[in-house]
Amino acid sequence: MNKIGNLIVIVFVSVIIGGCVSTPKAIKINQQDTDLPVVLRLSIKHKKVRMINFPVKFKMINKSLQKRTYSTVEYRYNSSFGGVGIPLYEENSGKLTRISKSKWKEISSYDSIVYTCYTRHRVDSSRAVQSLLQPYIDKMLTSNQDSLLIGSLDEFKMRHPELLLSLLKNDSISVDFFNPSEDKPLSVDIKIPVKW
Repeated sequence: MNKIGNLIVIVFVSVIIGGCVSTPKAIKINQQDTDLPVVLRLSIKHKKVRMINFPVKFKMINKSLQKRTYSTVEYRYNSSFGGVGIPLYEENSGKLTRISKSKWKEISSYDSIVYTCYTRHRVDSSRAVQSLLQPYIDKMLTSNQDSLLIGSLDEFKMRHPELLLSLLKNDSISVDFFNPSEDKPLSVDIKIPVKW
């Protein structure tokens, strides 16, 4: 076989092998920085912050020749107070568009998708925690609002590092992929720790 024939065979075999990469090796998920605001949610009846929504932005990259199919995108809470699911968004022209977390989605070969989610962390109603948030509570009560945008995650981290750590330590993002290498439907859960 001549050199060109050998090269064609090598390229063909590389393409076939590259397309058969297992889902966990084929998909890379990276957390990205975001300037979206942290949102506080107030229980007006109890005059306490009941929930904090933290923005989390992440990019999924398909490093294989096969498109990959996935459904559930979850945020896993690890704090003692936990959380309540997440709304999932795609950003289009600077605006967030909500999408289904559980509907089947696809990521094309050598393509990437960027998602943003807002966590729903429950907040301890103890006096110690609520006193840290009292200036925000006063502002919401004065303006008769049940929510307040309070700046970026980095700003919140500078003001309340201990509270942030207690809420977000060991949280993770999980994406449930369909495994194309099996004869039967089998999901492969890819999980990454959230970095704060």
